[in-house]
Amino acid sequence: MSAVVVEPNPVQLEQPELPHADPCVVVIFGATGDLTKRKLMPALCRLTDQGCLESVRILGVGRSHMTDDEFQAQVREALEDSKKIDHLDDETWREFSNRLHYMSGELDTETTYQQVAERLEELAREGASKNHLFYLATPPPLFSTIVKQLGQAGLNKEDGHWSRIIIEKPFGRDLESA
Repeated sequence: MSAVVVEPNPVQLEQPELPHADPCVVVIFGATGDLTKRKLMPALCRLTDQGCLESVRILGVGRSHMTDDEFQAQVREALEDSKKIDHLDDETWREFSNRLHYMSGELDTETTYQQVAERLEELAREGASKNHLFYLATPPPLFSTIVKQLGQAGLNKEDGHWSRIIIEKPFGRDLESA
């Protein structure tokens, strides 16, 4: 029996250029939850490291009371535990953590959304974009409440900037209830 030598494939596929996100603030409702820790933060960190989120800031909103620094520490711990991040060096972390902000609030109260609007204005004064991407990493029963409250707080307005909502999970138990 003779040995077969397999040569490496000489065809090198060119890596497509990754897109760059529009400047915006990503507001994550449910920022301290499992979905955010396991899926969302690793993805956002990787995209930041790849240069895709140059002018993007992240505002986490959750029920837990904590400072920006405490939120950043929680995110770093989640990233270090993540199997989706190969290597988290100090420079990558510094670049990502500088974008992370946090505020606490109950997602079913009007006051929280007024505070979100105020915090977004504060971030805009510091140079953040007025484009907003609202990411609902929450249980489905909160979706309609959050959307309604965003509208009542005027956060759905697009006066010279855009506002979008992403609903993470499917809603309903099956096709009929969805």
